Amino acid sequence: MVQAPFINLTFLSQIIFYSAELYLIPIRSLTVTNQPMAKTPTTKSIGDQGEEIAHQYLESKGYTILERNWRTSTLEVDIICTDEEFLIFVEVKYRKNSKFGEPVEFISGDKMRNLSIAAGRYLEKNDYMGSIRFDVVGIRPDHNGHYKIRHLKDVHFSGWDP
Repeated sequence: MVQAPFINLTFLSQIIFYSAELYLIPIRSLTVTNQPMAKTPTTKSIGDQGEEIAHQYLESKGYTILERNWRTSTLEVDIICTDEEFLIFVEVKYRKNSKFGEPVEFISGDKMRNLSIAAGRYLEKNDYMGSIRFDVVGIRPDHNGHYKIRHLKDVHFSGWDP
């Protein structure tokens, strides 16, 4: 693991590079605008918090957020955004710890196939003909008061041939 020096970008405090990018972001520096969590948070409220963190992270990296929780029938895309080249469909996975593995490891092939179907419907509905990609953002808090964010870009999965 190679650790880069501190950088001065909004709330990013450190960057560590793996095969994908892993960012450590101080928890207290994020402005999570969700309602205060109930005594026993629901799966939805935890997921919403993860999506808010991913939203803020992506915006801080220069992405333009177009949609959050875009739905078509029973399918959903967590975040649809753009950078200078691509329309990007983002699946967000939040885990409260890494006891059983990292968040990105819990995204199933079925989930990614459903994401590709939903993306196809979005493209059709919006008559989009440009370049697209699929990203995954995994988030979990660590013991040092940071969120660990792993951003896998241009994820390919079985059953999809670009």
